[in-house]
Amino acid sequence: MRRLFITAMVALGAILILSGTALAQPKPEFKMGFKSLSDQIPAIVGEPVEDEQSSPSGDSLQRTTRGLMVWRKVDNWTAFTDGQFTWVVGPTGVQRRLNAERFPWEAREMVVGALVSLTGSWSSLGESSALAADLAQEDINGYLAEIGSKTRLRVEVRDTKLDPAAALAGMQELASLGARVVVGPQSSSEAATVKPFADENSILVVSQSSTAGSLAEPDNLFRFTPNDALEGQAIAALMGEDGIEFVVPVWRADAGNEGLQIATRRSLEAMGAKMAEGVRYDATTQDFGPVVAALLLQVNQAVEQNGAKSVGVYLAGFDEVTSLFNRAQSEAALGAVRWYGSDGVALSEVLARNAQAASFAARVGYPNPIFGLDVRAREKWEPLSNRMSAVLGREPEAFALGVYDALWVAALANQTVGESAPFDALKQAFVQTANSYYGVTAWTGLDDAGDRVVATFDYWVVREEGGAFRWVRVARYDGTPGSEAKVLR
Repeated sequence: MRRLFITAMVALGAILILSGTALAQPKPEFKMGFKSLSDQIPAIVGEPVEDEQSSPSGDSLQRTTRGLMVWRKVDNWTAFTDGQFTWVVGPTGVQRRLNAERFPWEAREMVVGALVSLTGSWSSLGESSALAADLAQEDINGYLAEIGSKTRLRVEVRDTKLDPAAALAGMQELASLGARVVVGPQSSSEAATVKPFADENSILVVSQSSTAGSLAEPDNLFRFTPNDALEGQAIAALMGEDGIEFVVPVWRADAGNEGLQIATRRSLEAMGAKMAEGVRYDATTQDFGPVVAALLLQVNQAVEQNGAKSVGVYLAGFDEVTSLFNRAQSEAALGAVRWYGSDGVALSEVLARNAQAASFAARVGYPNPIFGLDVRAREKWEPLSNRMSAVLGREPEAFALGVYDALWVAALANQTVGESAPFDALKQAFVQTANSYYGVTAWTGLDDAGDRVVATFDYWVVREEGGAFRWVRVARYDGTPGSEAKVLR
């Protein structure tokens, strides 16, 4: 009985200690700028009901019993709003205005959205694109302050997970924030999904990496990368130089990769090469056993008729190719022919970090073409690339640098027409600015469908160096208009 009593007392003591700990949790409080503003208008602000929170754009928010405290990163702006009025810290102290109004001395915001895949497939590009957007915001706002403009750029980033439905939800949220320009999304499937909403709601969509030819039409979708027809020419040219005469394609069933397969087929056939029916796999595929089995059957037939040296495999997909390689690496016949890839896998960290898949990729060659940086513009892109590499720990994709240029073009177009200009005026200014802008990705000129005219590609392969696998640039394709297209090794 005594032991039971002691046990009960120990348990009760633990409960009291835990309860005391819970009761001792510190109450939310205002700090720094929020405290200074609260001290000046305490009855209006009320008490904090939560700790200060950070938004995706780097702003600070804190809910109170009477409204919301806000600190804006882009221009060091502190204010409180009750939903109808806003109290702003200005040059003469705290001043009140309606939410929709602005004081003459206040900065005017240009909200631009960014739809990127941060946690889904192709997240390597999503990570570098978000970083490029952050650096562009910093540099553009520095420029605007330098020229005496009261406008400031605010980039709102939303994670799409490379999912079209999530991209649309993100687009709708960005529209509610007042964004008239959205950079991204990354894939053509996402772009196709958000395009009707953008057209209906007067939003400019500027994708850094969508290539599907099916989307090449005059509308509100612009693409700061060459479309799939030009990439098809680039990879076909490399296959031709390697002596490939028969290709077995395998591709992910989505708008972008479907378009790349079609474009590559056309380019190969124009060169006199042949292409098998190939293997098409669903975007949700998890088990690549059946895909590899079907591919193996077609490769064996092609080798029997043409010889291994003349046969290649063309693979167009995203990070899921890592799983495909893990299944393919055990098939000797698949490792005996050369493989070629697409922009959706170039520089994929998911592939490079998977030793088994990366080893197979290195063994079969697997060069992946991706929109490349013009060596003649090195002095423009190298400083930005170095800034990004210092954060990422790797070289950023040219696609990501395209995000940086797209934001500059949007900001300059906005400066030309002003925040209150009609959408058509903003759109026209965007096109005119792009067609004359020379940025970190060189000339950003667009064709009649709003796609990039210049067709420069880098070929990247996975190689083992120092006990780890990494991406290495091995050649370049120069398709500059007016000159002979060629592979430069």
